[in-house]
Amino acid sequence: MSRMIRLAGLPATSLPPTTATPSDLAPFLISILQEAVPFISTVGQRSVSSGSGWKAKRGIKTLPGSTAPISLYERTVNMLPPRDENGNRSGGSGGGSSSSSSSSSSKETWICRRSTHEDAPQGGTASWQEFRYAFKEHHVETEDKFTPSVVGSRICRVWDCGSVEAEEANQTFGNFSLCVAEMRHAVGRPLLKDRVFCVLQMTCSVMTPPHTTTLDQDAAATSHDEQPHFIVVSIPVTDFESQADARLSKEKDVVVGGYASVERIRKLPETTGDGGGIEWIMATASDAGGVLPQWMQNMAVPGQIAKDVPLFLSWIAKERQTQDTTSAGRDGDGNGDNCRGGQRG
Repeated sequence: MSRMIRLAGLPATSLPPTTATPSDLAPFLISILQEAVPFISTVGQRSVSSGSGWKAKRGIKTLPGSTAPISLYERTVNMLPPRDENGNRSGGSGGGSSSSSSSSSSKETWICRRSTHEDAPQGGTASWQEFRYAFKEHHVETEDKFTPSVVGSRICRVWDCGSVEAEEANQTFGNFSLCVAEMRHAVGRPLLKDRVFCVLQMTCSVMTPPHTTTLDQDAAATSHDEQPHFIVVSIPVTDFESQADARLSKEKDVVVGGYASVERIRKLPETTGDGGGIEWIMATASDAGGVLPQWMQNMAVPGQIAKDVPLFLSWIAKERQTQDTTSAGRDGDGNGDNCRGGQRG
């Protein structure tokens, strides 16, 4: 498991400056990619590999609003000590897998869901274009809109990733985006304080192998096309409330929580059992803070993340109806930049 994508997160002082060039950002982006891809790849298409550490949770959920069943898994990994202002960790175990000698307090629980959806713009499912628009290009804005508990969100920092590309697991990744986002959730007013989560969020897509495209008789260019396959990685920014550009994290009567997640959305090959379907995998570890014990929070996470599937599909169905009514095109806005969109709160 990774050494960056954990609840220990990153302090704001260890993030690259927003003035960093794409070439300066490349090592940072690649380090996140190298952790995320192997981790999320341990979740198989049909079953979880016996050596992956993931254990299937009993039962498969089928929820109103989604035609796809949802499988749930759990995995325990070693926690990592927090990073200092230079991004270094001190003390604790940095191991990549759980150890029987570790105490329960030195571990964190990851919950994963997997569902496969028909590639169609119709009730109970969504098309590839809709998935990509919502989660690759507008992840923060989309999550704000379809999640009932969200009462505010904003994108605080954005980096220009340019045309950075990287190789990982025999694939070429490109079309990177990177931003810091805050999101405020109402979790039980008036008894419980709202929670604010601040994350560094990276997205990238799998690209086709380079090929030569003839532009005219005298010139040619090497280009990559985006494949229907992308990942979204969220890493907690542990002290963002101390930053000048923080807002939701600084508000009164809130508790700052944290979560880390890796999400992969891709079209499966026609030759697989789910041939042509859209696979949606999301794995997360979270701590909402406050007085609720972590073990009790962990019990609630599987149900919470499973509900996100029909919440999104029901929301996109309403958006589709609005689009049909207004004849507004959805595909013409795509530029692969997740760190765009409105904000509220």
